[in-house]
Amino acid sequence: MTAGNGPLADARARGGSPMKSAMGLHRAYFAVVVWLTLWVGFFGFFRPQEILRALPWPVPPLHARFIGAFYLSATVFLTLSIFARTLLQVRTIVIMAFTWTGWLLVITLIHWDTFDFARPQVWFWVIAYILFPLAAAWLAWGAPPPAPPSRGLIAPRWIPVFLRVQGALLVALAAACFTAPKWVAAIWPWKISTFLAQVYSGPLLAYGVGSLVLAARRNWEETLIPAIGFLVFSGLAVIGSCRHLALFAAGSPSEIAWFAALGSVLLGSAVLVVGAARGGAR
Repeated sequence: MTAGNGPLADARARGGSPMKSAMGLHRAYFAVVVWLTLWVGFFGFFRPQEILRALPWPVPPLHARFIGAFYLSATVFLTLSIFARTLLQVRTIVIMAFTWTGWLLVITLIHWDTFDFARPQVWFWVIAYILFPLAAAWLAWGAPPPAPPSRGLIAPRWIPVFLRVQGALLVALAAACFTAPKWVAAIWPWKISTFLAQVYSGPLLAYGVGSLVLAARRNWEETLIPAIGFLVFSGLAVIGSCRHLALFAAGSPSEIAWFAALGSVLLGSAVLVVGAARGGAR
């Protein structure tokens, strides 16, 4: 689909601004999706014992909190995107949303026979994960390209390198979760099913792709909102993990690697947020 079709073309014909119309469509999409992420994130992280109110399948409390960390981070960057002023600020968010929801649609189709369609949560999940990636794809590749940043370009060379390494590792982990879930389950720092390993591949892939896109585009204005999302996720994942330390093998290589990885994402994201807040203001 091209920018010359649909609502944007109608806006142009009426003498309106295609950019303004596109931003309105983006905000409408974010405002719809954020209710799902908030619902799953709230019950996952704060009420893991009630996770079946939000998800179509049961998960243990630590897994519920890990999923909740993902969805609450998405809630934060979707909410910020609603109030964004330019398409450039939300361009990477739309790509991440497409990757996340589209990949979870694939996982849903693969495990179709495991869903209980007598439960309304299942129908809500399926409908959402069919419509959300379609809408995100239209926004990502059907809207007019945003104006390039006139200021706030990322100068330090290590930042794109950090984002590139982070993105490559997350994409590799997502690929392993999807293609080799039994191997991932064997090295995961706590007990995990092969199904959940594949479910995790969706948000992991989205964060990995988002990191690689930001590394290539190298501007602070586009980096700020995703970086805040990375920061929220890693911080909540650390808190959730600490609440269930008894499930980790104390001092094991997997536990050390887990907290080291989360710590590096947390620290790196904090630096990115500060840099984006300062760089975007210049």
